[in-house]
Amino acid sequence: MRFNQHPGGLTIIFHVYATGSWRSITSEQLSLIPGCTVHCTLIGSLEQQEQLNAIAARYKVTLSTRRFVVPEVFEHEAWKWIQELVSDHPLGYTLYFHTKGVTSGDTHWRESLNVALLNNYKKVYGELKSSGKDATGPLYIERTHTFSNGTQKNTKFFGGNFWLASNRYLATLPEYDKTCDQLDHDRYLAECFIGWNHPSVHLLNQKRPYSSWEIDKMLVDRVFNPPRMYRLKMWVFSVRIKLGFPSEPYDQLIERLFRWRSHWNSV
Repeated sequence: MRFNQHPGGLTIIFHVYATGSWRSITSEQLSLIPGCTVHCTLIGSLEQQEQLNAIAARYKVTLSTRRFVVPEVFEHEAWKWIQELVSDHPLGYTLYFHTKGVTSGDTHWRESLNVALLNNYKKVYGELKSSGKDATGPLYIERTHTFSNGTQKNTKFFGGNFWLASNRYLATLPEYDKTCDQLDHDRYLAECFIGWNHPSVHLLNQKRPYSSWEIDKMLVDRVFNPPRMYRLKMWVFSVRIKLGFPSEPYDQLIERLFRWRSHWNSV
């Protein structure tokens, strides 16, 4: 099943900062959404855009890219594009993710977000539509955030900034560009903005909102280490791409093996 941008469907936005190990990160993430159409904001050179296109082609991902060269645009330009697309498709939904950890090297946090949302995005998309809620995503947090100019905002957001939301809700948000100017282009606005108008949230793998200190503690304790299933799938993807094999039979085989092993261990 392929989700393209269309009324009532799913629009996918991917922000890429082409630095450090960005190639392996984008390959890892795009391998989880093969065959999709993706709107990409890229901070990088023209050569890096060509490399990104080559990575996307491996997974039959169709990219529509807006490229920027100044790192200080952060994820702001992604939000501006989101608002453009939402106005064109008010009945749809938007999935957002980015190259989390490309500067910090925080691999296990990104992998955990990948597992929770990207690896199951069709299921999560269906659950959100059925729930009638505004938004969903991993590591849901409620807190008061203080921006760099001293402004405080009680907001809901998703730690790491991977989320899926209805365009109906996204259309209620204020104009991002103006809000960004008011807050002196604080980079954390991009993470907090999803909760600006207090969306109703479909909780994903948690029973209540987390506090910031709980998220920090779980990261330190490495609670978010990805399951073995995910790591094996990543290995299968890399081997399959090198050998040129189609995806479905091998992915299904791995999932059947793990279901059988889980059943055997529970007997």
